Amino acid sequence: MKRAGVKNINFHQEENKFTGLVGFSMNSWSEYVEVKVASSDGKLNLDYKSVCAFPYQIFDWGKNKSNFKKFEKELLKVVN
Repeated sequence: MKRAGVKNINFHQEENKFTGLVGFSMNSWSEYVEVKVASSDGKLNLDYKSVCAFPYQIFDWGKNKSNFKKFEKELLKVVN
Protein backbone atom coordinates (compact mmCIF):
# COMPACT_ATOMS: atom_id res chain seq x y z
CA MET A 1 0.00 0.00 0.00
CA LYS A 2 2.81 2.37 0.87
CA ARG A 3 4.48 1.88 -2.52
CA ALA A 4 1.14 2.69 -4.19
CA GLY A 5 1.02 6.11 -2.54
CA VAL A 6 -1.22 5.28 0.42
CA LYS A 7 -0.37 7.13 3.62
CA ASN A 8 -1.42 6.80 7.27
CA ILE A 9 -1.71 3.02 6.92
CA ASN A 10 -3.25 1.18 9.86
CA PHE A 11 -3.97 -2.49 10.45
CA HIS A 12 -7.25 -3.38 12.19
CA GLN A 13 -6.67 -6.85 13.60
CA GLU A 14 -10.27 -7.53 14.62
CA GLU A 15 -11.45 -6.98 11.03
CA ASN A 16 -8.25 -8.24 9.40
CA LYS A 17 -7.94 -5.18 7.19
CA PHE A 18 -5.59 -2.35 6.32
CA THR A 19 -6.82 1.22 5.89
CA GLY A 20 -5.10 4.31 4.61
CA LEU A 21 -5.47 7.60 2.81
CA VAL A 22 -4.40 8.80 -0.62
CA GLY A 23 -3.80 12.53 -0.48
CA PHE A 24 -5.18 15.51 -2.33
CA SER A 25 -4.70 15.74 -6.09
CA MET A 26 -6.09 17.84 -8.90
CA ASN A 27 -8.69 15.10 -9.50
CA SER A 28 -10.05 14.75 -5.96
CA TRP A 29 -9.78 15.90 -2.37
CA SER A 30 -8.48 12.51 -1.20
CA GLU A 31 -9.57 8.88 -0.96
CA TYR A 32 -9.91 6.31 1.77
CA VAL A 33 -8.39 2.97 0.83
CA GLU A 34 -9.23 -0.33 2.49
CA VAL A 35 -7.68 -3.74 1.84
CA LYS A 36 -9.37 -6.63 3.63
CA VAL A 37 -7.48 -9.92 3.90
CA ALA A 38 -9.29 -13.26 4.09
CA SER A 39 -8.54 -16.87 3.31
CA SER A 40 -10.76 -19.71 2.18
CA ASP A 41 -9.92 -23.15 0.88
CA GLY A 42 -6.23 -22.39 1.37
CA LYS A 43 -6.37 -19.36 -0.92
CA LEU A 44 -5.67 -15.79 0.08
CA ASN A 45 -8.31 -13.23 -0.91
CA LEU A 46 -7.88 -9.46 -0.93
CA ASP A 47 -10.86 -7.13 -1.13
CA TYR A 48 -9.85 -3.64 -2.25
CA LYS A 49 -11.95 -0.52 -1.81
CA SER A 50 -11.13 3.10 -2.65
CA VAL A 51 -13.73 5.78 -1.96
CA CYS A 52 -13.67 9.56 -2.00
CA ALA A 53 -12.95 10.99 1.45
CA PHE A 54 -15.01 14.11 0.83
CA PRO A 55 -18.62 12.91 1.21
CA TYR A 56 -20.09 15.47 -1.21
CA GLN A 57 -17.75 14.69 -4.09
CA ILE A 58 -19.92 13.18 -6.82
CA PHE A 59 -17.27 12.28 -9.42
CA ASP A 60 -13.87 10.76 -8.73
CA TRP A 61 -12.53 11.51 -12.23
CA GLY A 62 -10.98 8.03 -12.39
CA LYS A 63 -8.92 8.49 -9.23
CA ASN A 64 -10.29 5.41 -7.42
CA LYS A 65 -9.53 3.24 -10.45
CA SER A 66 -6.07 4.78 -10.65
CA ASN A 67 -5.49 3.98 -6.96
CA PHE A 68 -6.38 0.34 -7.62
CA LYS A 69 -4.11 0.11 -10.67
CA LYS A 70 -1.17 1.47 -8.66
CA PHE A 71 -1.90 -0.98 -5.83
CA GLU A 72 -2.23 -3.91 -8.24
CA LYS A 73 1.04 -3.02 -9.98
CA GLU A 74 2.96 -2.88 -6.70
CA LEU A 75 1.33 -6.05 -5.38
CA LEU A 76 2.31 -7.99 -8.50
CA LYS A 77 5.91 -6.86 -8.06
CA VAL A 78 5.93 -8.39 -4.57
CA VAL A 79 4.11 -11.62 -5.44
CA ASN A 80 6.00 -12.44 -8.63
